Amino acid sequence: TEPDMADQWSAIGNRPDLALVLDELFDLANDTARPRAVIVLGGDIHLGAIHEIHSSHFAHAACPVIWQFTSSPIGANPAAELLDHLSKSDLVELFDPDDWFPLCVTGSGTYSARIAGGTGGLLPVRNFGTLVINRLDSGRRLLVRGTIRGGPREPVRGIALPRDLELSLVYDLTQVCPTTTPITYPTPVPRRRR
Repeated sequence: TEPDMADQWSAIGNRPDLALVLDELFDLANDTARPRAVIVLGGDIHLGAIHEIHSSHFAHAACPVIWQFTSSPIGANPAAELLDHLSKSDLVELFDPDDWFPLCVTGSGTYSARIAGGTGGLLPVRNFGTLVINRLDSGRRLLVRGTIRGGPREPVRGIALPRDLELSLVYDLTQVCPTTTPITYPTPVPRRRR
Protein backbone atom coordinates (compact mmCIF):
# COMPACT_ATOMS: atom_id res chain seq x y z
CA THR A 1 0.00 0.00 0.00
CA GLU A 2 3.01 2.31 0.27
CA PRO A 3 3.16 4.30 -3.00
CA ASP A 4 6.92 4.74 -2.83
CA MET A 5 7.42 0.98 -2.71
CA ALA A 6 5.97 0.73 -6.24
CA ASP A 7 7.63 2.06 -9.35
CA GLN A 8 5.96 4.50 -11.73
CA TRP A 9 5.05 1.78 -14.22
CA SER A 10 3.03 -0.18 -11.67
CA ALA A 11 0.99 2.85 -10.55
CA ILE A 12 -2.68 2.29 -11.39
CA GLY A 13 -2.88 5.07 -13.99
CA ASN A 14 0.20 3.82 -15.85
CA ARG A 15 -0.73 0.13 -16.12
CA PRO A 16 -2.20 0.37 -19.66
CA ASP A 17 1.15 1.80 -20.83
CA LEU A 18 2.99 -0.86 -18.82
CA ALA A 19 1.02 -3.56 -20.66
CA LEU A 20 2.11 -2.13 -24.03
CA VAL A 21 5.77 -1.98 -22.96
CA LEU A 22 5.73 -5.53 -21.56
CA ASP A 23 3.96 -6.84 -24.68
CA GLU A 24 6.78 -5.40 -26.80
CA LEU A 25 9.60 -6.66 -24.53
CA PHE A 26 8.20 -10.19 -24.28
CA ASP A 27 7.52 -10.28 -28.04
CA LEU A 28 11.19 -9.41 -28.61
CA ALA A 29 12.29 -12.09 -26.11
CA ASN A 30 10.11 -14.69 -27.87
CA ASP A 31 11.11 -13.87 -31.46
CA THR A 32 12.13 -17.33 -32.72
CA ALA A 33 13.55 -15.92 -35.97
CA ARG A 34 16.07 -13.78 -34.07
CA PRO A 35 16.78 -15.00 -30.51
CA ARG A 36 18.02 -12.25 -28.22
CA ALA A 37 18.54 -11.41 -24.58
CA VAL A 38 16.00 -8.93 -23.19
CA ILE A 39 16.90 -7.29 -19.88
CA VAL A 40 15.22 -4.26 -18.32
CA LEU A 41 17.49 -1.68 -16.69
CA GLY A 42 15.77 0.83 -14.44
CA GLY A 43 16.39 3.44 -11.82
CA ASP A 44 14.57 4.27 -8.61
CA ILE A 45 15.50 6.90 -6.05
CA HIS A 46 14.30 4.76 -3.14
CA LEU A 47 15.42 1.17 -3.61
CA GLY A 48 17.67 -1.19 -5.53
CA ALA A 49 16.36 -4.62 -6.51
CA ILE A 50 16.37 -7.45 -9.04
CA HIS A 51 12.93 -8.52 -10.26
CA GLU A 52 11.83 -11.57 -12.19
CA ILE A 53 8.98 -10.58 -14.52
CA HIS A 54 6.68 -13.34 -15.78
CA SER A 55 4.19 -13.47 -18.65
CA SER A 56 1.30 -15.95 -18.74
CA HIS A 57 0.57 -15.12 -22.42
CA PHE A 58 0.46 -18.20 -24.66
CA ALA A 59 2.60 -16.37 -27.25
CA HIS A 60 5.35 -15.99 -24.62
CA ALA A 61 5.55 -19.67 -23.68
CA ALA A 62 9.07 -20.12 -25.12
CA CYS A 63 10.49 -17.36 -22.91
CA PRO A 64 8.01 -16.50 -20.13
CA VAL A 65 10.56 -14.64 -17.94
CA ILE A 66 12.63 -11.49 -18.34
CA TRP A 67 14.76 -9.82 -15.68
CA GLN A 68 14.81 -6.26 -14.39
CA PHE A 69 17.79 -4.69 -12.61
CA THR A 70 16.99 -1.50 -10.71
CA SER A 71 19.54 0.69 -8.99
CA SER A 72 19.33 4.12 -7.40
CA PRO A 73 21.31 7.23 -8.23
CA ILE A 74 24.29 7.08 -5.89
CA GLY A 75 23.76 10.74 -4.99
CA ALA A 76 20.09 10.35 -4.05
CA ASN A 77 19.00 10.05 -0.45
CA PRO A 78 17.63 6.53 -0.01
CA ALA A 79 14.29 6.10 1.63
CA ALA A 80 15.24 3.38 4.11
CA GLU A 81 12.41 4.50 6.36
CA LEU A 82 10.02 2.95 3.81
CA LEU A 83 10.80 -0.40 5.41
CA ASP A 84 11.12 0.78 9.00
CA HIS A 85 7.38 1.19 9.58
CA LEU A 86 6.59 -2.38 8.46
CA SER A 87 6.18 -5.19 10.98
CA LYS A 88 8.36 -8.30 10.81
CA SER A 89 5.42 -10.33 9.42
CA ASP A 90 4.88 -7.64 6.74
CA LEU A 91 8.54 -7.85 5.77
CA VAL A 92 8.53 -11.66 5.67
CA GLU A 93 5.47 -11.52 3.39
CA LEU A 94 7.02 -8.79 1.23
CA PHE A 95 10.25 -10.74 0.73
CA ASP A 96 8.67 -14.17 0.22
CA PRO A 97 10.46 -15.61 -2.85
CA ASP A 98 7.23 -17.34 -3.89
CA ASP A 99 5.19 -14.14 -3.64
CA TRP A 100 4.30 -13.02 -7.17
CA PHE A 101 2.50 -9.70 -7.39
CA PRO A 102 0.37 -8.72 -10.40
CA LEU A 103 1.67 -5.94 -12.64
CA CYS A 104 -1.14 -5.78 -15.18
CA VAL A 105 -3.73 -7.91 -16.94
CA THR A 106 -4.39 -7.85 -20.67
CA GLY A 107 -6.89 -9.69 -22.84
CA SER A 108 -4.48 -12.55 -23.46
CA GLY A 109 -2.80 -12.99 -20.08
CA THR A 110 -1.27 -11.59 -16.93
CA TYR A 111 2.10 -10.03 -16.20
CA SER A 112 3.44 -10.56 -12.70
CA ALA A 113 6.74 -10.06 -10.88
CA ARG A 114 8.59 -11.03 -7.74
CA ILE A 115 11.60 -9.72 -5.89
CA ALA A 116 14.46 -12.07 -6.72
CA GLY A 117 16.29 -13.43 -3.73
CA GLY A 118 13.35 -13.51 -1.35
CA THR A 119 14.09 -12.23 2.14
CA GLY A 120 16.24 -9.14 1.96
CA GLY A 121 16.02 -8.72 -1.80
CA LEU A 122 15.80 -4.94 -1.58
CA LEU A 123 18.57 -2.39 -1.05
CA PRO A 124 17.07 0.65 0.71
CA VAL A 125 20.51 2.31 0.81
CA ARG A 126 22.58 4.26 -1.72
CA ASN A 127 23.55 1.81 -4.43
CA PHE A 128 24.77 1.48 -7.99
CA GLY A 129 24.37 -1.20 -10.60
CA THR A 130 26.69 -2.77 -13.14
CA LEU A 131 25.90 -5.09 -16.01
CA VAL A 132 28.82 -7.04 -17.48
CA ILE A 133 28.35 -9.03 -20.70
CA ASN A 134 30.98 -11.55 -21.82
CA ARG A 135 30.92 -13.86 -24.83
CA LEU A 136 31.36 -17.57 -24.10
CA ASP A 137 32.53 -20.35 -26.41
CA SER A 138 31.97 -19.41 -30.05
CA GLY A 139 30.31 -16.13 -29.17
CA ARG A 140 26.74 -17.39 -29.52
CA ARG A 141 26.47 -17.75 -25.75
CA LEU A 142 26.57 -14.73 -23.47
CA LEU A 143 27.27 -14.54 -19.76
CA VAL A 144 25.35 -11.58 -18.33
CA ARG A 145 26.20 -10.66 -14.75
CA GLY A 146 24.15 -7.97 -13.08
CA THR A 147 25.28 -6.59 -9.73
CA ILE A 148 23.74 -3.92 -7.52
CA ARG A 149 26.14 -2.75 -4.84
CA GLY A 150 25.02 -0.94 -1.72
CA GLY A 151 26.42 0.21 1.58
CA PRO A 152 26.00 -1.39 4.99
CA ARG A 153 22.48 -1.59 6.36
CA GLU A 154 21.26 -2.38 9.83
CA PRO A 155 18.70 -5.18 10.08
CA VAL A 156 15.07 -4.08 9.80
CA ARG A 157 12.84 -5.76 12.39
CA GLY A 158 15.39 -8.54 12.78
CA ILE A 159 15.66 -9.27 9.05
CA ALA A 160 19.17 -8.81 7.70
CA LEU A 161 19.36 -6.94 4.40
CA PRO A 162 22.26 -7.62 2.02
CA ARG A 163 24.95 -5.15 0.95
CA ASP A 164 24.91 -6.41 -2.64
CA LEU A 165 22.59 -8.21 -5.05
CA GLU A 166 23.91 -10.30 -7.91
CA LEU A 167 22.43 -12.46 -10.65
CA SER A 168 24.20 -14.28 -13.47
CA LEU A 169 22.36 -15.33 -16.63
CA VAL A 170 23.65 -17.43 -19.51
CA TYR A 171 21.94 -16.63 -22.81
CA ASP A 172 22.30 -19.08 -25.68
CA LEU A 173 21.53 -16.98 -28.74
CA THR A 174 20.79 -20.10 -30.78
CA GLN A 175 17.74 -20.64 -28.55
CA VAL A 176 14.93 -18.37 -27.42
CA CYS A 177 15.27 -18.44 -23.62
CA PRO A 178 18.26 -18.22 -21.25
CA THR A 179 19.42 -20.65 -18.63
CA THR A 180 19.72 -18.89 -15.30
CA THR A 181 21.87 -19.45 -12.29
CA PRO A 182 20.50 -18.71 -8.83
CA ILE A 183 20.76 -15.26 -7.33
CA THR A 184 23.68 -14.89 -4.95
CA TYR A 185 24.64 -12.37 -2.32
CA PRO A 186 28.40 -11.79 -2.55
CA THR A 187 30.43 -11.83 0.63
CA PRO A 188 32.02 -8.42 1.22
CA VAL A 189 35.78 -8.51 0.72
CA PRO A 190 37.64 -6.66 3.51
CA ARG A 191 39.84 -3.81 2.31
CA ARG A 192 43.52 -3.90 3.13
CA ARG A 193 44.86 -1.10 5.26
CA ARG A 194 47.83 0.80 3.90
